[in-house]
Amino acid sequence: MQEHRQKRASIYREITDKIVAMIEAGPGIFKAPWHLPPGMAIHPTNASTHAEYRGINVLGLWIEATLKNYVSNLWASYRQWGSMGAQVRKGEKGALVVFYKRIEATAPDETDHERTGTLRYVARASYVFNADQVDGYTPAPAPIATFNQIEEVEAFVEAIDARIDHGHPLAKYRRVEDRIEMPDRTWFVGSNGHTAEQS
Repeated sequence: MQEHRQKRASIYREITDKIVAMIEAGPGIFKAPWHLPPGMAIHPTNASTHAEYRGINVLGLWIEATLKNYVSNLWASYRQWGSMGAQVRKGEKGALVVFYKRIEATAPDETDHERTGTLRYVARASYVFNADQVDGYTPAPAPIATFNQIEEVEAFVEAIDARIDHGHPLAKYRRVEDRIEMPDRTWFVGSNGHTAEQS
């Protein structure tokens, strides 16, 4: 049991050390949500299962992608890349992820005659590789993002009677002309980025 706790603590320590290293390295360069390369999503996703990573894995993979300048948001284990016909390049290092394995633990019941099963989750470490680290993988074309207007924000913007022109490479206010320039709505990654910028 003690060994299990030490392994789990070491997994969290490794991710914490990466977070601290990024903070100490400086704030980096701000990138607006409409400047993302084509086909790049923000959320780390498993290339094989298409499931989005969750919890501490999201932060850990964001850090890894930033430190290594990966463009892709797709990750998979060595075995998963192989099953898709891709090969992780020699010398590439994997990124740590944590997953929880469900196990059934048995313990004696109150009468000490029968054993009953209880479910437990045990943290396990694994390593995944980014699509930028493999050869022989061609991702499917990225779907065109849909844009859902948020009625309350649209009503607010209309009520203040602001002049907003879409189709510009940057978001800015032009004081002399008293108008707001915004990137085209389709350039944003979802509605939230556009809504936040417009507000």
